[in-house]
Amino acid sequence: MSENDIGREVLQKALSRLLAGQEVSLISKGDASGGPDSARSYLLQWGSKRTPLEVLWTGTGWPSEVRTALERIRGRWPRRLVAVARRFSPGALELLRERDANWVDAAGHIRLLVPTALFAVSERARPKEAAKPTPSPEMTWSRSKLDIAEVLLTKPGARITVADLAAESGWSKPQVSVALGQLDRLGWTTRHGPRRGPNVYRELAQPGVLLDAWTEYRARHRPRRVLGHRLLRDAMTVLREEIAPVLRRRRGWAVTGWAGLELTTPHLTVVPTLQIYLAPDLFARAGEIQRDCKVSPVEDGANVEFWETRLLLAHERDAAIPVIDLPRLYADLMALGGRASEGAEHLRGTLLGF
Repeated sequence: MSENDIGREVLQKALSRLLAGQEVSLISKGDASGGPDSARSYLLQWGSKRTPLEVLWTGTGWPSEVRTALERIRGRWPRRLVAVARRFSPGALELLRERDANWVDAAGHIRLLVPTALFAVSERARPKEAAKPTPSPEMTWSRSKLDIAEVLLTKPGARITVADLAAESGWSKPQVSVALGQLDRLGWTTRHGPRRGPNVYRELAQPGVLLDAWTEYRARHRPRRVLGHRLLRDAMTVLREEIAPVLRRRRGWAVTGWAGLELTTPHLTVVPTLQIYLAPDLFARAGEIQRDCKVSPVEDGANVEFWETRLLLAHERDAAIPVIDLPRLYADLMALGGRASEGAEHLRGTLLGF
């Protein structure tokens, strides 16, 4: 089934639920004349009524796919245009709301405002009315797959082998092969080379989609952390002059969050809190590190946080202060929310590029 056929099926099922008791049909009229690239024109008929619609298929429904689609639509949202996906993520729905768009997905999210013809606004389908969603591809994450995906995300455009991933992620070749098999099936990586052997390699096919899925999972599963507080008249000065010298006597640390953003793509005037990753052996001595850094343990109101990480890929921008790799920095900023998520999008647009 083609992508256009899938989009048509999702929309027709949603309309059938919305217009219960009436026969609904979508008659294809081909490409939308003068509309966004890849939009398709249909004539919607129900009962004795009819109205033209244009359908823009946005795939799985991750923010990167929606963002790409929105870039093709200039000015105000065309009222007869409907964005359709398997399942829009919360971030994707927020992007659509900002554009005052129409949308439908197989999970029951519907917003249709078509002058003189349609319909209703029901951003969340009521459980008793929601049809069984069309199955959509999803990643079953594990610690190994999270690490392997992270290594891949740091290498957009590179040819990478199972052996490369095993060496950089620290997981075995069989575990890497299992992870890559699932990524291949989802279409997020592409396999090249002979049928088997050391010359087989992968390339990222959809880095933006993989980043969105990986980020969403990481945001729901935060690392272990030790919270602390100390006087921070200027957080970056304290980091450079007091905390970093303590950590440099040890190996296995990198900053993330607000400080990571400041050191890679300065976007703010004030760094309110410090988030610092520690390798497992250092995290086990976090109390000692807190004392050396003059940080008092607290249960809330923290402004210096030490986070545990197994995989520590540094993004070298400042020789004195290592920053966690850019995909992880982006995910951490998104998880912090608020103005940090604005910084994440700034980072994505300026350095990540997908």
